[in-house]
Amino acid sequence: MARVLVQGSLNVDHVAQIPHLPTPGETVLGEAFDIFAGGKGLNQAIAARRLGADVRLIGCIGQDHLGDLLHATLVADGVETSHVTRQARFGTGVCCVLVGIADGQNMIGSIRQANMALDAVMVDAAFDQIAADPAEARPSVFLAQCETEVGGVVRGLQRARDLRMTTILNLAPVPQVSLDERLFRIADVLIVNEIEAGLLTGMTVDGFAPAALAAQALLQRGPRQVVITLGALGATHCTRNDAEADRATAIAHRNWPAYAVRAVDATAAGDAFCGAFASKVAEGLAVDEAMAFALAAGALTATRPGAAPSLPTRLEVEAMLKDQPR
Repeated sequence: MARVLVQGSLNVDHVAQIPHLPTPGETVLGEAFDIFAGGKGLNQAIAARRLGADVRLIGCIGQDHLGDLLHATLVADGVETSHVTRQARFGTGVCCVLVGIADGQNMIGSIRQANMALDAVMVDAAFDQIAADPAEARPSVFLAQCETEVGGVVRGLQRARDLRMTTILNLAPVPQVSLDERLFRIADVLIVNEIEAGLLTGMTVDGFAPAALAAQALLQRGPRQVVITLGALGATHCTRNDAEADRATAIAHRNWPAYAVRAVDATAAGDAFCGAFASKVAEGLAVDEAMAFALAAGALTATRPGAAPSLPTRLEVEAMLKDQPR
């Protein structure tokens, strides 16, 4: 079975649906409100699990009723939670999400709380347990994001490399204070959206051509593959062809158009993409198959409201791939 280890955030999302996203200072009267399990770590773990992988999650939640909700959600989906720590110093992380009904786009404010307790010490404790497992029982792919303490993310990538896992970094959100360049050098695959690619490169990434240029610039910083997702347009994938990361690079890239869907809520669509991509890499599939599967998973997620509840199953993704073949 494909085995994936996810490290990342767990949040409870408070989601308001409104006619359109507000401009600064504008009040927009909403039409619906709900509470969902979310956070990039939880979403990506559940996405990979629903798509067929055996998944473990490294994370941190509070000793509160919100933490109870997240733990129950993970257990219900079959995600292994022995490395999800509960601590009393901070409450469980929360997100405030505004969704524009007209186009499904969103704005998110994240209050990380317990997620910031996921430091290098906590990560080491989890990896020490994983390293004690027989090699054939360990995950083959490690997937992380940046909604938790950056030192812990770096440590997770390093430990995963030591255990010969393929390392995938969804560099989201881009750290606002200081960006540790080691993140690029210890990630085999870097996944960012067009906004994050722009922040990292200083380019305007608004289509396939600029995305390819941005991906090539990001490859120069260390990863062997870069994926830039472009929302309703699709995604660009670039691969470094040379054997050594610090040598002059030869680049191969391909653009992937998006699947046609009616977007309702883009929340967690990027997480579905990342979880799907990781699950397919863990299965040993080629990049072309992994990209098609991941784009379909992300598109399906955007057709439903919420974070974790909107993540599709393997059968649903396979049906879309059959209906819209590439």
